[in-house]
Amino acid sequence: MVHRVNRETYIVIGCGHFGHRAVQALKSLSPSPRVIAVDRDRNQLRAVERRADQVHHGDGIHYLAGLPESQAVSYWIVPALPLHLALEWMLYTLNRAGATYTAERLPLPKAFNPRKVLWQHCTPTGTFYCSLSDFTCPDDCPEPEEYCYVTQQPRPTPLYLILKEITCAGYHSLVVRSRIIVPGVGGYPFADLLTLRSFLLSNEGNYLLSTACTCHGIAGAISIFAKEKQEK
Repeated sequence: MVHRVNRETYIVIGCGHFGHRAVQALKSLSPSPRVIAVDRDRNQLRAVERRADQVHHGDGIHYLAGLPESQAVSYWIVPALPLHLALEWMLYTLNRAGATYTAERLPLPKAFNPRKVLWQHCTPTGTFYCSLSDFTCPDDCPEPEEYCYVTQQPRPTPLYLILKEITCAGYHSLVVRSRIIVPGVGGYPFADLLTLRSFLLSNEGNYLLSTACTCHGIAGAISIFAKEKQEK
């Protein structure tokens, strides 16, 4: 289901094939929103600079971490790169100089095994990609809630709920839900990351942290503790 939002600013992180398409699709909305494109590759940025309202050459995590949070709270993030953006942002912001908490990446527990997933891939660093589809989805998929747009087969449980309901001893599962903004382009409010970080700072422990839409997701594991506890 396409999720229309009233916010005016979208930050597209990564300007390859999917990022380039995201910029074009977002700028086709009426009224046209403000779109900021971020990439390390200057050539990728050149391909979108005529459509994007602003381009930034550099690391996407560092860019997001440097935004004034009182301003960015109303922005939407559109991840368009092979990276667990939410987890990497959490690690970076929690481990900045002067922070009283520390965050560490953990390997996924052996018991982590999402049900009904048709495709999955885990990297050596513990980033887990998964999908309820075993084929390449079309660019114009509007993400219907209860069935597959391509096969028309029912999908009673969306992936973001499947990941949220995973139980592994010693871990709590948290999911940032990605929503379709225009067909084929999804993202989540920056406010969701800020809310999640506030929760983690008040609830130390080990977590399975995922972002997912109805069909596709990415997961990893993270540990949050106060620095003085680690030093004892």
